Formats: sequence, C-alpha cells, structure tokens
Amino acid sequence: MDEMRALEDVLAEGLDDWVPIDQLLWAAGEYPAGRTRQERLVELLRYALSSGLVEVGELMEAGFAAWTGDVDEQVRRVTAGLDRLDWAPQLGSSVWLSNTAKGDEVARRRSG
Repeated sequence: MDEMRALEDVLAEGLDDWVPIDQLLWAAGEYPAGRTRQERLVELLRYALSSGLVEVGELMEAGFAAWTGDVDEQVRRVTAGLDRLDWAPQLGSSVWLSNTAKGDEVARRRSG
C-alpha cells in the first residue's frame, strides 16, 4: 500500500486547519493492507512523521502545540491516547495533526 495515497485526504484537509487523529485512523481503515486498523495507523503516522509531512500535538488556548520527542516516542504517545479512548476518538480529542510546510506542498501538488 502506498502511504501517500492513504495520507492524501488527511494532508489535503490539513491545508486549511489542524486535523484530529480520527481522520488518520479513518484513512488507516480505508486502505487496509492485511493489517489491523491500529497497525495501519501506526504505519501511516510513523511514515508521516519520519517523512516530515506532519507534526503531532494538541490544541491549546494559543493554538497548536507540537509534541517533542523522536518519532517512536510520539507514536507511543498517540497510541497510548488512543488506547485510553478504546481506539474510538472523536473530534475534540487531545491528539491533533498539523501539516508541515512539506506536508502542505505535497497536498497542493497532489490536488493539482
């Protein structure tokens, strides 16, 4: 499975606003590759972070606050949060994605 194909909608949505983690979880379920939705989310998140396409963080009063730490640490933090929500996050959960400049560029290029 091409990770970029699975991320296209998430990155496109990220052009206008921050994206809740449930959008990435939905993308993971839409593009199965013989793995569980949770495994695919981890793959997609790891790819997006290591490729420099998104940052993961939370929304604060001042806006988006990116988490620090390496990719593995951030993936563990996301999956721990999803575990607490029984992998059923809803808009307003504490995990959000923000496109980087590279993610915006990829989204614009792919959308024409």
